[in-house]
Amino acid sequence: CTSTHLTSFAVIMSPSTKDSSTLSYITFVGCSLSAFFALLLVYFIVITTKLRGRLMFQIHAHFALSILFTMVLFMVGIDRTENEDVCKVMAIVIHYFFLTMVTWMLMEGVHLYMLLYAPLTSRGVRIRWFAVVGWVTPAIIVAITAGLAHDQYSTNNYCWLSADKPAMWAFLVPLIVTMTFNGVLFVAVTRRLLARNAKKHPERLNIRYLATLIFMLSPILGLSWVFAFLALRDLDGESQVFAYLFTITTSFQGVILFMTIFCPRKGEMRKELSQRAAYRAKRRASSALEGSLPSTRFTTLTGSLFNTLDKVRV
Repeated sequence: CTSTHLTSFAVIMSPSTKDSSTLSYITFVGCSLSAFFALLLVYFIVITTKLRGRLMFQIHAHFALSILFTMVLFMVGIDRTENEDVCKVMAIVIHYFFLTMVTWMLMEGVHLYMLLYAPLTSRGVRIRWFAVVGWVTPAIIVAITAGLAHDQYSTNNYCWLSADKPAMWAFLVPLIVTMTFNGVLFVAVTRRLLARNAKKHPERLNIRYLATLIFMLSPILGLSWVFAFLALRDLDGESQVFAYLFTITTSFQGVILFMTIFCPRKGEMRKELSQRAAYRAKRRASSALEGSLPSTRFTTLTGSLFNTLDKVRV
């Protein structure tokens, strides 16, 4: 990020949030780590044969990509207010990628619903239909908004939608729809899985199982955005608390998403990575052309990551 100052993630929902260096640094660290781990998650899904062919993980990969682009563009462009035209362009681009992240959260919820309540229907669905909704629908919304209210992009301090103008609803409405659907789905899924777990293990308490469900489903369904609505109003300084909660949980969403998807399946990914490394080593040994194959430095790096996360349990 080459900005002259950092900006808090909380300004997306509450531009009136008081300037806080702590919030800004949390945002910078969280967005940086989220972008890195989102990219890493996409890489692992792509190289793992058993995962990349499954619709669930294809949706995860698209969601991770939307997080990657959103976090990078937010850090780079949210406070590019030196030039009004550049700021408007950045505001439009950031608006689009935030909408893609929200839309892919909705796609995660829709697919989860199909798996649990319409499993036969989900078998014939292809990723391209989800991709059309996930990437094209936000573009249509942004194009209409920019065409009708381009002057409502950018403010004096940020390259974002003006919070007190109607154009802000072009972000809030999709977010409200997503949070409503995913929130209801989360309650239904949690109740169903808790009941199933109670039948299998009636002697165990459901508190730990509930905590696991919350940890696993929250980043996928984007439940942390609930804090965004609580931070909308500044009432006696209370919104600062919700601004912190929103900033922490949402800016680190990519990290948590990586942990919830990667850790339970690191064995499959390690096996795939080992097979690729062995294949490259064999090719290198039989090749007479020096430097004709790519370096395995990244493979070594990811191998170290597997060793570090070996004891992680989700």
